[in-house]
Amino acid sequence: MQKNYEKKHEYLGYHKPVIDRCINCGDHEEVQATITMEFGEGNYNSGPICRKCYSICKGPQISQF
Repeated sequence: MQKNYEKKHEYLGYHKPVIDRCINCGDHEEVQATITMEFGEGNYNSGPICRKCYSICKGPQISQF
């Protein structure tokens, strides 16, 4: 039945929510986006971020130098 629901609403852009481990808080929740974080000088970590952490940070912050 789940496949029929997805197929029926495929034209609406329906996608099953992705559950993964957030690189910020470590919880297994629905993923909002994939981000790259810098720890220290030149140490980068890329991965998914959950909706809760994404909304707390209000989206990615872009540094301008």
